[in-house]
Amino acid sequence: MVTKKIALAILSATLTVALVVGAVAFAAARKTVTVSVDGKETTVQTFGGTVEEV
Repeated sequence: MVTKKIALAILSATLTVALVVGAVAFAAARKTVTVSVDGKETTVQTFGGTVEEV
């Protein structure tokens, strides 16, 4: 039988792993793009995958 203490430890570990995986995925999805408008270049950071989303 699983005690409350063990169940809480398993739940905490699972939530911690999920949080870390989510943070890594979020950071990996970020892109740096250089946009040129009227000859002026600007660097922007985005999560968009297409020009339309930027």
